[in-house]
Amino acid sequence: MRALALLLLCSLLATSAQAADTCIRRNDILSWKSSSDRVLTLESGSHQRVALRLSPGCDKVDIYDPIAISSPVSSDISCVAVGDRVVTMWAGERGVCHVQAISPVRGARMR
Repeated sequence: MRALALLLLCSLLATSAQAADTCIRRNDILSWKSSSDRVLTLESGSHQRVALRLSPGCDKVDIYDPIAISSPVSSDISCVAVGDRVVTMWAGERGVCHVQAISPVRGARMR
């Protein structure tokens, strides 16, 4: 019984540590860039970075395109999450993609 409780506790701690690595609040996005098709990298005000893998059919988002990240059930202080919508505007055309996966990015800050 104690081994099961310890295993559950370790699992919860690992999950919360991973979630902290990938939590960027919508109102704390400092900058972003698109390094390839279907990948959008976000940087927070504290220079934490995450890579968002977007749904199929999303074209590469240009640095000059405005973007908005939204969710029907979250607020601006919520973390960007799987299932959120990434809305872009390119030459007046609206594009909507969905976040399929989020992973932390290590290394130098974005410029």
